[in-house]
Amino acid sequence: NWTGDNILKLNLINNLLTNDDDNDPDVNLLQPNVKPSDYYMTYDINNITCISDFSLIHINARSLNRNIDALLLFLSSISHHFTVIVITETWTNINNEATLHIPGYTRHLKSRPNGRGGGIAIYVHNSSSFVIRNDLEMFACDSFEFACVQLSNVSGSKITVGAVYRPPNTDIYQFNDNYTKILHKL
Repeated sequence: NWTGDNILKLNLINNLLTNDDDNDPDVNLLQPNVKPSDYYMTYDINNITCISDFSLIHINARSLNRNIDALLLFLSSISHHFTVIVITETWTNINNEATLHIPGYTRHLKSRPNGRGGGIAIYVHNSSSFVIRNDLEMFACDSFEFACVQLSNVSGSKITVGAVYRPPNTDIYQFNDNYTKILHKL
């Protein structure tokens, strides 16, 4: 259902994204009416009342290997156990992936195959069952990194969680094309 207006918006967004290296991640260029994400301190998280049995936190680690102790300290200082922890910019490699445990969680790591930086991880709490969505991960390409899991709860409903990281200065058109394929497959 791509109308002329949608394509024009997408082209405008592509131009904005590709011509500005300092895009503010809190500005949602695709849907400008969406409220930016809130940032929380430890005491804020401890005061959140969950109305669902599902919760997720995203962390941009900028080296999980270097910051794993700080992450573990943070997780031990909060009273809530997130169902899923998504981590971008893990900067992991084949040599350190196996050492990055979070107690009580099962990990699904994707290190950048070439070069340093990047990398994504999804940690799922051991109380949840999940499968890796290889059928969606196959759409990842040089312009972005992608990992995906599907959780099932006791009632049988399913929740799909994806971790996406698009490095700066990568092909936004290739990203949009492949990411659209993922969304259509969902």
